[in-house]
Amino acid sequence: MAVYEVYIPPAGAAGGGNAKNARYVADRASVLALIFPFVWLLWHRLWFWLAAYVLVAFFLSALGATSLAVLGAALTFLPGLYIYLEGPNMIANKLELQGWRLAGLVEAANEDAAATRWLERVETVPGILASAGSVESGSLPVAPNRPVRLGQAVDRPEFGLFAED
Repeated sequence: MAVYEVYIPPAGAAGGGNAKNARYVADRASVLALIFPFVWLLWHRLWFWLAAYVLVAFFLSALGATSLAVLGAALTFLPGLYIYLEGPNMIANKLELQGWRLAGLVEAANEDAAATRWLERVETVPGILASAGSVESGSLPVAPNRPVRLGQAVDRPEFGLFAED
């Protein structure tokens, strides 16, 4: 079973603040991200990370033309390994930058089961979202975006391999 982060859309979007339009990000690695990181980044529309991956791939392929060809060949798997391990955090950060709010965590076998558990929890236990506000008719009030400075503590659960302090 995997742990899923539940994100609620921003209030200005279609269905914004509605618990039924939530997105679920699993805390598990994808083999596709390890084998085909370019395709995985493209599929999830992670443009910044895609550009970074292409730059690193070009740099490592340029090492192949020098006397460090063996080193370049040995290091070519590292970007894919990083994406394999940190892919869910990349998706979660993208959602947060787009204004989605972390509403909670759910443990489930797949995304459909996570959605079922989350909606049951929202309907039966309204106090579970006390930090996000009260639940009225399936919608959640969303706090305005506040900029977070580097080094400032963020009030969110630990998630992923390299969790922030």
